Amino acid sequence: MLVRDVNRNMLYGNDLNYDFYTDAQENEILSEEDSSESISEDSIFPWTWLLTVHSAERNENTSGEPLINLNETDLQSLHQQLSEKLSDNWANYIVAYRQLGPAAETRDAALYSTGQPAGTMTIDFSKPAVFPINQLLELVGTTVKLIPVGGEAEVVYQSPLSATSENLAEELIGLFENCTVDPEKVIIGRINLNLAPAQILMAIPGMDETTVEAILNGRENQSSIDGETLNYPIWPLLEELVSLEKMEELLPYLTCGGDVYQAQIVGFYDQNGPFARAEVTIDGTQRSPRVVKWTDLRLQGQPFQLEFLGAQIDDLSSSSSNPAGEAGPAP
Repeated sequence: MLVRDVNRNMLYGNDLNYDFYTDAQENEILSEEDSSESISEDSIFPWTWLLTVHSAERNENTSGEPLINLNETDLQSLHQQLSEKLSDNWANYIVAYRQLGPAAETRDAALYSTGQPAGTMTIDFSKPAVFPINQLLELVGTTVKLIPVGGEAEVVYQSPLSATSENLAEELIGLFENCTVDPEKVIIGRINLNLAPAQILMAIPGMDETTVEAILNGRENQSSIDGETLNYPIWPLLEELVSLEKMEELLPYLTCGGDVYQAQIVGFYDQNGPFARAEVTIDGTQRSPRVVKWTDLRLQGQPFQLEFLGAQIDDLSSSSSNPAGEAGPAP
């Protein structure tokens, strides 16, 4: 509200009493000048529905366990962790990738087809980690080159997974369920692929209208998607909605979860009596969740019908005669 030319209606829309609905009375209250710049029903959402400063998520798997950081410096420890969670094939390839880097700047299908399985490699743990892994999809369809000790010819080793592998979904889910490239315990600011509206998706670098439409259609048809798949932001790739290259471009900005929650809480009596109403934001990234924002909404009244709030009384006829959004101010 301290930014020039930003008014209340841009930020909050026409919903004066914060009940997620704009009724005729609220439109009448708004001045002619405000109404001309307010959020219309067929327009975008109010900015407060699109913007936040509290987005965060724990860098853990779906069971709440820490992920293996592929960029740690102790390669022997990294290899052991990967062997336990994935396979020796993956462990060898990831460690070799950290030591040698990719064999080519871009994915080379012909080179990949000539590569040997990474499980046959002999890893020299005395070699340091030189190349970081920026994201997990870098490991799909790539290769490394190794000059064997005492040998002259380079040997190409292939990733355990290519974009055309029959077990692509299973292997990728295993990789994303167990590994990360971010050392931080809490990751801030990624966008929830399963919840974000089209306006937010379009703000992602590299996103286009065709991809947004495919993602929205995929979300509407979730019944045809394996429920486990929806836990990982690579599901558009697994559902063949986007290419590997497009998914790789979008992935750094995406998540399918989060640990910060916003709720509007109403405390009331089943019969007549005072009420309490507040909007709270709760940060659950720590083991002891904490309230990071509390907005007292009592001055906006209590506009919700008691039936909607789950009141347990026999006769609510007097309350239900007053529709949502038309309640008077709080006493």
